[in-house]
Amino acid sequence: MNINTSIYGSQFAGIGFHPAVSSPGSEKATAPDNSSKNSDKAQDPGQKPVKTAESSLKLSEQELRLVEELKKTDAAVRRHEMAHIAAGGRYITSGARLEYKKGPDGRNYAVAGEVSIDTSPVPGDPEATAEKMRKVRQAALAPVDPSSQDRAVAAKASAQAIKASAELMALRTKQNKSDDSGLDPFKSGTQAYARVTSPDPETGKNLNISV
Repeated sequence: MNINTSIYGSQFAGIGFHPAVSSPGSEKATAPDNSSKNSDKAQDPGQKPVKTAESSLKLSEQELRLVEELKKTDAAVRRHEMAHIAAGGRYITSGARLEYKKGPDGRNYAVAGEVSIDTSPVPGDPEATAEKMRKVRQAALAPVDPSSQDRAVAAKASAQAIKASAELMALRTKQNKSDDSGLDPFKSGTQAYARVTSPDPETGKNLNISV
């Protein structure tokens, strides 16, 4: 599920809900032992259930519990991805890509998902890069339950922001030195003359310098 590719110099990272089979109550979906073989990414979960022999039969208590868990997971996945999209703004490069599993009722439920976000630096502009990376980090950690991939993207963005800030500081220091070396010599000489011809603050007399 991890995406970290380079396309014409731009880097894109996948952030999203990446669950595995686990107990209810965590960010991960509970599914039957053979659920990994029944993954279905093509069918939208909002469609009407497919009438099959499985769905036409009355569901057992265990199957009903599974359906309820799948419904909760579906809602959690969608909230997770929408949090990324809302926080990432213009740096989000794709809509939510969801992975579905079919429940015993014949419906498909989202159990995982991700969105892509642009993590490339802004060429020649460390200040803009630092600001962008702060936005990327904010987007990666926007959900209340960020995944390990989300945290990895956030950590990378933080490192890039620190690097960009250091570059910006070095650039400003260099600029300040350049400005100091370009002082007007006539103005500097006039200021020096004013200092030596001003009355001494203690004696009130001018300081005479013979050349």
